[in-house]
Amino acid sequence: MKEAKKWDNSKQEVTNVSDESINQINKGIKKLQDEEERYVKAYGAEAISLEQLKEHTAIVKEKIVSLKQQVAYLEQQKRQPKSIEIPPMEILRGLCKNAKKMLNYMNFEAKQETIRELIEKITGDQKKMVIEGYLPLKPNYYVEYKTIDRNCGVAECG
Repeated sequence: MKEAKKWDNSKQEVTNVSDESINQINKGIKKLQDEEERYVKAYGAEAISLEQLKEHTAIVKEKIVSLKQQVAYLEQQKRQPKSIEIPPMEILRGLCKNAKKMLNYMNFEAKQETIRELIEKITGDQKKMVIEGYLPLKPNYYVEYKTIDRNCGVAECG
C-alpha cells in the first residue's frame, strides 16, 4: 500500500525525467549533425571520397532520424494526461487479500499464467526492481468470444 502512495506522489517526477531525456537526446542530435558537417568538410578538402562521404553520412542520418523519433515519442508521452485515479486503500487491501487467497489454491501453471497476464515488464539493478503491469479493477468482467449460434447471418447458404 505504501508503494501505491509513493507512486501517486511521484507522478509529477515523470515529466521532469522526460524533459531531461529530451534535452539529452537533442544534444546527441546536435553532435551527430556536427559529425555530418565534418564529413562534408572532409569531402570538400578531398580527404575522403564521395563513396565514403555517402557511406558515413547515411549512417549518421539514420541515427539522427532514430533520435528524432525518440524525441517525438517522448513529447507525445509528455502531452498525455498523467492523472490516473487510484482506488481507495480499502479496495486495494481487499484486492491484495483476495489475490493472496487465490494464489494459495492455484497450481504452478495457473500461477504462471496469471503472472504473465498481469505483469508487462520487469527491470532492475542491484539496488531496486521495477515491476510494471496491469491490475483488472472491474470484478466479474466477462467477454464472450463465441457467437450465439451458428446461423449468425453473415454467411447464407444458397
